[in-house]
Amino acid sequence: MNRQGFTLIELMVVVSLLTIVLGTLFLLANSTGEAARVQEAKAASRDQVRNAMAPIVRELRQASTASINWNELPGSAITYRIPVDISGNGVPVNEAGQLELSPARRIGLDDEDINDDGFTDTQAVLTEDGVFMRVLASYLNPDDGAGGEPALWFEPVGQGIRVTVSARISAGPGNPPMRSTLQETVLPRN
Repeated sequence: MNRQGFTLIELMVVVSLLTIVLGTLFLLANSTGEAARVQEAKAASRDQVRNAMAPIVRELRQASTASINWNELPGSAITYRIPVDISGNGVPVNEAGQLELSPARRIGLDDEDINDDGFTDTQAVLTEDGVFMRVLASYLNPDDGAGGEPALWFEPVGQGIRVTVSARISAGPGNPPMRSTLQETVLPRN
């Protein structure tokens, strides 16, 4: 008698082979997705440090060299003043020829949550005379007490200031955080 169809053993072999192939494809897709998440976290941490560095450099280039808190550096915050036209004559120099300066500005971590957004040691802010002006960066390295890189660091180098910004962004559960650090030396113009 000629029966057409598959035997139980043939079906078991086919199901086993399909299980192996589908399992391999699942693992491959899962590892590809995880690799993509890691790359996204790396890119995000690089973007954070670049986005933080740009306004910090712009601010410090305007700083009056004499107004910088040199005696408190190196440190995680810097205080300075920038030339502004206070007298209204169109230039930041008064009629007596003296440089007119803004109130004291500070770039540092938002330790006291001055803008009430819940971020503290992972956010760099600019304040003027103790009043919040703007957020410069978020997702910076939190101070975890492990002696890692500080989120924000200022140190004197000759007539300039070396600025170091470090960010750490999670790539997801089970993955180590992706870290990026950027350093730049700024020479104040004034």
